[in-house]
Amino acid sequence: MGLVIVLVLLFVAFPFILVGAPTSLLMIDNHDTVEHEVLVEIFTPDNESFLREQYTIKPSEYISEEKPTLMVFRTLFKGTESGYRVVATLDNNSSASLEIAYHPWNEPIVEIYENEISIGEITV
Repeated sequence: MGLVIVLVLLFVAFPFILVGAPTSLLMIDNHDTVEHEVLVEIFTPDNESFLREQYTIKPSEYISEEKPTLMVFRTLFKGTESGYRVVATLDNNSSASLEIAYHPWNEPIVEIYENEISIGEITV
C-alpha cells in the first residue's frame, strides 16, 4: 500500500519537479505606448464561457491570470484539455482568437503592438 502511494505521489509530483510550476491561464502583454481595454473570453470545448474578463492595461505592462488548480490536475491525468477557444477584443474594435489544448505548461499570450492585437501560444 505504501508503495502505491509513493508511486502515485511520484507520478503527480515528478512533472512539477522536472519542468517547474504550471504556467498561467493566459497572459496579456501591451507593447504599445498607450493604455488599452482588452476583453478576454475563454470558451470550453462545449462552447460555454469559462472566463470573461475586461482588463485595462497600461503601456509596457503585462497581466497574467492563474490557471485553476482543478484544470492543472485534470490535465495531468487526461493529457490535455482540448478545444478551448480564447478570444481577445482590443478597445471594443479588433479581435483575435486561438484554439488551444491546455496542459500545465502552456498558455495563450495576447499581445498588443501599435493598436493591433494577436494571440499566440507559449509552451514550456
